[in-house]
Amino acid sequence: MPQFHKTISIICLLAPGGVLAQTVDQTTTSAPEMERNTSASDWSLEVGVTPKFFYRLNDGPGAAESAEIEAFAEVAYGPAYFHALVLSLDDPRDDAQFELTLGHRGDLTEKLAYDAYYTRFLRDETGDVRGELHGKFDYSVSEEWRATVDLGVEPERGDWVYKLEGGYTFNDRVDAYAFVERDDILDYTGYEVGVNYDLDEGNAPLDASLLSYVNHTEGGDTVFAVQITLSRFLLGD
Repeated sequence: MPQFHKTISIICLLAPGGVLAQTVDQTTTSAPEMERNTSASDWSLEVGVTPKFFYRLNDGPGAAESAEIEAFAEVAYGPAYFHALVLSLDDPRDDAQFELTLGHRGDLTEKLAYDAYYTRFLRDETGDVRGELHGKFDYSVSEEWRATVDLGVEPERGDWVYKLEGGYTFNDRVDAYAFVERDDILDYTGYEVGVNYDLDEGNAPLDASLLSYVNHTEGGDTVFAVQITLSRFLLGD
């Protein structure tokens, strides 16, 4: 039976905006197993929607409230996947951004996982914006601690994106994380800290996150936000 997944995030941002990349760890089968198992169980399909509500803390009470909404679909076959996302924008030039990702992920060792992916960003009026090629590595330091390195490059111009993240799992429902990132494409450096809470142990996770961004080139707004994600596997799990 397919399961619904619900996520709520509480966010504090310092910056006009930013792009958050979300990844999912996935254990893959070995090559011989993949050759033998070509049934429908190798396929998965997930769809979801995420409304986001923002409030700028530094604009005074009742000021600068806004909302966005994301919708996504991901189809995977073994370690290979295709992820499509559409995001509404509060932008005078564009109403929506589309992100198309093609990737391959799996385990290199018991503690080290990888995710190699390419994402193309497009907008409804501006058109083709850019593409990013990424290599991400997740390392389980212990049962509680984890570390992540994500390196990306825009092949057309050679600009880089760097992200270093650490996380700690308290129990099956609560984990905390923090990361710092540098984006040469958007010319900003930022950081984020957060706590996630799983309300129903995987059946309907409720995640609460406190996030922060800093933009050193343009300054930035302090924003408080609530994010709710509802997703469902239509195939696989």
